[in-house]
Amino acid sequence: MKLLALAATAILAACAAPRVTGSGARVHAGPSTALITEMITEVEPVIIWLLGTRWDREYRVELVDEPIPWGVADTRDLDRRVRLEASYKGEKELRFSLAHELTHVHMLGKWRELPPVLQEGVAYWVSLVATGRTGEFISAPPSQRLCLDMMTMSYGEYKRLEQGRQNEIEATATWVARSMFDSAEVKPGSRIRVQVPRGPGPPAPLPGSAQELVEQ
Repeated sequence: MKLLALAATAILAACAAPRVTGSGARVHAGPSTALITEMITEVEPVIIWLLGTRWDREYRVELVDEPIPWGVADTRDLDRRVRLEASYKGEKELRFSLAHELTHVHMLGKWRELPPVLQEGVAYWVSLVATGRTGEFISAPPSQRLCLDMMTMSYGEYKRLEQGRQNEIEATATWVARSMFDSAEVKPGSRIRVQVPRGPGPPAPLPGSAQELVEQ
């Protein structure tokens, strides 16, 4: 009986956080809940608009004290639970990492069939657009060798690279992703404000040549 009571308490606690207005997110972040809720409200519509797909079920966003393997944030594929380490030093990096993970939440269809490291590049570029920081990405066109390495590398291999090589592969993936989204509608450094349909339904149109990658 005690175990059942504990399980019931856990379920009630999980459901206690209200859904973010217009989103499937429930935020569990203690004193930072209001801040993260505001960030989701700001960046999520842009992410959904850019991808043209959305996760139409509830998902959980939480700050955690324990270290997260291979980074400071992650998203679980099964239920799109987002975890962010509570060790962030400022709102700017927290907003960017949240946008990165929300991109993984909403990537569906053909996006999920991309090579895993290229998916990271898509998430990185979309996060830069959603947070108005595209001007910070400066990279020369990558070599064919780098593109092939990035396309054929597993996520585990990528995360085990030494830092300099990992940065090189990340920049390659981001450069390719930026090319997918090449459109006059997305201007470097701009903070885009868009309205997208809420709830289940057809996705918003994706600008530029990336439309071919969207689940129809």
